[in-house]
Amino acid sequence: MKKIRLATISGVGLCTLALATAFGQTPKVAPTVDDDGTAHIPAFDLPFSAYASPEAKALYVLRARKPLPYFKLAPGTPIAQVRKVMDEEWFGPQLAAANAKYHVTVENQTIGGVHTQVFTPKDGISSRNAHHVLINLHGGGFNVGALINSQVESVPLAAVGRIKVISIDYRMAPEFHFPAASEDVAAVYRELLKTYKHGEIAIYGCSAGGMLTGEAVAWFQKVGLPAPASIGIFCASTRVPMLGDSAYVTPRLGGILPAPRPESAIGYFEGSNLSDPLVAPSASPSVLAKFPPTLIITGTRSGDMSAASRTAIDLAKAGVDARLYLWDGVDHSFFVEVGLPESQEAYDIMVKFFEEHFDKTRT
Repeated sequence: MKKIRLATISGVGLCTLALATAFGQTPKVAPTVDDDGTAHIPAFDLPFSAYASPEAKALYVLRARKPLPYFKLAPGTPIAQVRKVMDEEWFGPQLAAANAKYHVTVENQTIGGVHTQVFTPKDGISSRNAHHVLINLHGGGFNVGALINSQVESVPLAAVGRIKVISIDYRMAPEFHFPAASEDVAAVYRELLKTYKHGEIAIYGCSAGGMLTGEAVAWFQKVGLPAPASIGIFCASTRVPMLGDSAYVTPRLGGILPAPRPESAIGYFEGSNLSDPLVAPSASPSVLAKFPPTLIITGTRSGDMSAASRTAIDLAKAGVDARLYLWDGVDHSFFVEVGLPESQEAYDIMVKFFEEHFDKTRT
């Protein structure tokens, strides 16, 4: 019988070979790596996550095969047209699904000189949340999403949590630039503090709104406002721009977010210093140390995952109660799709987190 020499194979190699054999696979060719760490990866097949729901798989296949027209718009398309396409082709169907499943009333109000939408569950606010309020900061890249994505993100939380939600119609690019949105959030928050204690208010946002949530807390420190009871940074981070492995890998999987570009500071942050803690709070551990308990949520196929994960570490190092939840196989802003089981899980976790931290004594 022929002898097989294994002496030149490392323990890691043996383990890999054993695993590959056990699963009936042939070991793949390893990537080549440049001196700067850039990896050149051979093509391979990636099955959909075994941990994701059938609904999430169906949504992934649909989006991969039929991208929305928004992503085909030519560079330089007027912002009014971009907003129209997003409202009709993206946010509109999501809002229709949310309104069919959840029932709330929506009222336009001016608070602190800023236009807002106020959401109240038709089943009534629970006695537990009679004097609590959530502030929503809508997503949309700091240039779209006003008045409609704000509803998509607010309707489920108002209904599931049986709590009042106030979504802020903050100023966006290209008409305005940083720190316009932070100023608007502070104006609304300052006015609400005349009715609510800071421990009775929580703030959350998704995508650009998640980023703005962290920026707003940093801005509160600048202008002398107390931190809210807790915050939710969803599908975003306290780092600008959002980089890391997921920023480059997920676009190749059909992810919503494009790969990072050198001109990442254009748009709302044009002319800003991306190392300013008011833009990227992670740039200052002392700013992060004053953050309230923070809930971080995203998906493993979202371009923000690496940055979001790093934000959780940044906050934990600063001594903040930071909790990170990742749903496997789902994309950026996944929970705006109310039909996903993953979204239902996310809503429940959000509500429990905010309720846990309301009214706690804060220093």
